Amino acid sequence: MMRAVCYYRYSSDNKSQVDNSELRQESTVKDLIASNGWLEVKTVTDHAISGSKDKPNLIALQKEVESGKLKFDVLVIDDLSRLTRRGLLSMYKDVAWLIEEN
Repeated sequence: MMRAVCYYRYSSDNKSQVDNSELRQESTVKDLIASNGWLEVKTVTDHAISGSKDKPNLIALQKEVESGKLKFDVLVIDDLSRLTRRGLLSMYKDVAWLIEEN
């Protein structure tokens, strides 16, 4: 069974934006996990963090993976923009640790 980590990020602390974005992301991600029969092993959320800034909880996840404390098979996101704002050809800079350490 594939082990999945859910990652959510929203960029504003405005209550209506938070409620809408978090619920929408969670619904999409949970549906994807269920439809593939994956096992959710962790959920990580960065609250009120712009996509172009450092994401402290994603960085903490990276450190967990690099230290060997957490192993998983797939990082599940609602949209690529939740993870990185870089273009397709340079996004490797933000996600290389997923391939190298896991």
